[in-house]
Amino acid sequence: MALTSITELDERYRMPMYLLAMNEFSNVRTRYRMAATLTLLFACASSYAQQQGPILAAWTQLTGAAPSGGPSVSSKGAVSVRVITTAASCPEAEVDGQRLELRVRQPQDNDFAVTTCEADASPQARRIMVAGRNLYGWPRRLRRIVVIGDTGCRLKGPLIQDCNDPRRWPFASVAAQAAAKRPDLVIHVGDYYYRESPCPKGAQGCAGSPHGDAWPSWQADFFAPVQPLLGAAPWIYVRGNHEQCGRGANGWFRFLDAAPEPQRCADSITAVPFTVRVDGLTMNVMDSADTDDTTAPPALVALFRKQFEQLGKAVEEGHGWILTHRPIWGLDPHNVAELTAPAYKGKATLPSPLPNALAGFAAIDLPSNRSEQVAADAFPLSGTDMVISGHVHLFTTLAFGPARPVQLIVGNGGDNPNIAVAGPAERKEEVDGKQADVYQLLRYGFFVLDRRGKAWAGTAYSVDGSVLGRCRFSGRAASCRLSAQLPLQPLATQSEALP
Repeated sequence: MALTSITELDERYRMPMYLLAMNEFSNVRTRYRMAATLTLLFACASSYAQQQGPILAAWTQLTGAAPSGGPSVSSKGAVSVRVITTAASCPEAEVDGQRLELRVRQPQDNDFAVTTCEADASPQARRIMVAGRNLYGWPRRLRRIVVIGDTGCRLKGPLIQDCNDPRRWPFASVAAQAAAKRPDLVIHVGDYYYRESPCPKGAQGCAGSPHGDAWPSWQADFFAPVQPLLGAAPWIYVRGNHEQCGRGANGWFRFLDAAPEPQRCADSITAVPFTVRVDGLTMNVMDSADTDDTTAPPALVALFRKQFEQLGKAVEEGHGWILTHRPIWGLDPHNVAELTAPAYKGKATLPSPLPNALAGFAAIDLPSNRSEQVAADAFPLSGTDMVISGHVHLFTTLAFGPARPVQLIVGNGGDNPNIAVAGPAERKEEVDGKQADVYQLLRYGFFVLDRRGKAWAGTAYSVDGSVLGRCRFSGRAASCRLSAQLPLQPLATQSEALP
């Protein structure tokens, strides 16, 4: 959240001191002395804050261990302390009482009039502070995880979302509700940046919105609405297709990418995968931003296959998860009228002939992601129990049984929801040659995973914090019970999908 005429540091200390003065001291002389003391303290705080520079955002993220060109994949990795400031220089952090100097990750330029700062803290660090903000280090115990995805407000050509209406773009409410769950870790499965085009003239729902891969758009789409959740726990960030080169890559590599140095698209369009191990859980983060949903071009398959090779034993041993934006074995509902319209021709490779929609439904499911499926076919993934993704703007669990990891999709964090679904909330469908039990909800919200011994209990929450459904995950087994009060509606429109 942008700072105004006084710094956040002043705000943190002004009210407690004032109340202390008024409650504890009653005579005029004491109040006079206290006022003088407060004035001095405020001046010191303001001077300190000015030296540090106005901090616009501060957080910690788990960067894990890079499989090549970095630490051994068997190591836990590091906690990256990140700060965005309007100052040209970086503030200091305090880690367990010791100073930690943050360095400039990327300086200001014409599009990003902010400085990104970073420094690595040890996984053993317990207390991290930046400019009076308490941040979280490596989780000692992993009992609760919040998963969110596809959170920005869509402005792209004719696809216009009402960014100024919290009912039409509820990400701020999602972030606040998720923060109230007090997670040990937050996973964002990608697609942060959506404001690619100007708001059309006369469209009051998005009037005044910034656009383009620049700081104002990243602040509006992500860093302003996410504030309650940003400091609630350490994060793992996954790159989405909206952060592709040519779209939101500049902001992604500047702010959120796990690599210690910002990557350039000229060097590679794919970020290096990495592994995070927390309290016995292995999470492998893979970049699927440039894979193709419906086809398997050899070059794109090779990019994703290389990541499996780099991760090696991390995806083959134990009981871990893969975190990647585009689902490996997902379902992407499309309205039949849209698929058969002349304007859609050439946008995607479609099955021929198109399957018939189920009675009462206007959409069919396109299996996704074909590039990833072909790449994954070469690996048994025997150490992977679940793939956690976004990309499709609804909540879906696909359970295939022992032969394949569970596919969890949490893409309902704020962007326009899918406007149609292809079947009932609980059904069976075939994906890439295997039958799946499908559990699906078309509602804005977020997902919480709570550890239950060797299993995980999952809860799908709506924007207002009400429960949409409950799931259980144990190994490669998964099942969900969705709320009877919120069934999936045939021919659902955006307004019907709102809470």
